[in-house]
Amino acid sequence: MNFLPSFFFLLFSSFSIGQVSYDFAQALPPEAMNVQHVDKPYRAIYTNENNQFEFTEAGIFTLTTVVHSISREILRESSQYAVRNGYIFGVRENDSIPCVEENDRYYFGVRQRDTLIGINSKNILRKIDAMNYILNFSENGTYTPCLITFDGKTLKLRYFNYDDKSKPFEKFKSKTLNESDGIQYITLNPTLKEWEKIGIKDYLGDEIVYTR
Repeated sequence: MNFLPSFFFLLFSSFSIGQVSYDFAQALPPEAMNVQHVDKPYRAIYTNENNQFEFTEAGIFTLTTVVHSISREILRESSQYAVRNGYIFGVRENDSIPCVEENDRYYFGVRQRDTLIGINSKNILRKIDAMNYILNFSENGTYTPCLITFDGKTLKLRYFNYDDKSKPFEKFKSKTLNESDGIQYITLNPTLKEWEKIGIKDYLGDEIVYTR
């Protein structure tokens, strides 16, 4: 099985369970044009219990909270940091962050915004139709697809997932084979006709749902 995690990355490597791992030589769907953002009605922040995705005119981003801590001793000795009324000062310029004290340490969360589609990203976004896009995650010059579907105020993500024992991509004529540590790494390069016949939805995992 090959699965690209939904976040953290998620974002951006696949793993294999079994003896065969597949990826693609080109962004999907073949011959489709790259786009830099989703259509305007879908630009918003979508959230579930674990992650957030942000869609804007500038691209696609993941929003996460990274937890940090600082000890009472460092606070006493440092002129940079200060804690007042449940907020820590000095972590962000001209701003404070809520914090919690536990076992002589102050814990606080820093918001992090990572680019999936946008400046300096090697990932590629391609539009299928009015509601569906494929986000192609780039890794070492090859790609693995994630289907993005918008349905009203709902975002649905489905990552590349397959049963490698069923040899799902035998009909693709153009492929490159490499082997390492007993695992076959097969890079596929389907034509548009081959891609249209196979149907991406048969090789994707369960939907991960977000709401705006």
